[in-house]
Amino acid sequence: MFKPVIENGMLFTFSTASRPGFYNKNVKFPLDFLWVGEDMVIKEHSQLTSNTFKSVFPKESIKYVIEFKQGDIENIEKLVGEKVEFILN
Repeated sequence: MFKPVIENGMLFTFSTASRPGFYNKNVKFPLDFLWVGEDMVIKEHSQLTSNTFKSVFPKESIKYVIEFKQGDIENIEKLVGEKVEFILN
């Protein structure tokens, strides 16, 4: 079983499931987003290039978003459908 570890990223949590939008204003590197549902399953993956004013939204309501530097996890698209566990230090 593949268990990637994201050491340098941001976790966004929402009190209720929603379809939040994210964009890359003033960010000097591209980002990856993992959209996680209430069931703790990764629903989809999105990417944004650096300093883009275009927003990305999940296709369905989610409860969590994991944002990190693009390329930190190889073959990230294979994670869609996997269950996640948050271990915060």
